Amino acid sequence: MAICRQLDGGNFIDRVGSTVFAVGWDGRYLVAKQHPANDRSTTHYFIVDSMNDTSYAEPSDVVTGPLTALAFQRKSAALKLPKFSKVLASLE
Repeated sequence: MAICRQLDGGNFIDRVGSTVFAVGWDGRYLVAKQHPANDRSTTHYFIVDSMNDTSYAEPSDVVTGPLTALAFQRKSAALKLPKFSKVLASLE
């Protein structure tokens, strides 16, 4: 599982690579937890600012991460990020 943006013509560009196992959304921010390359011993956190996301935006302009749990908690408090509302237990 990954987070991608669909482009005109049906192509996609990655915003957060595999393996995403939890997400949350509040209308602006999408938050994601990821086990990179399905390595369950490592968890990365990402923030996607959809307000600034376009088909032409570079991922680094709209995606913050990978973050550690502590760095994500700090950003979450500062930005009032959404909770993780969807979790794929089989990938967790």
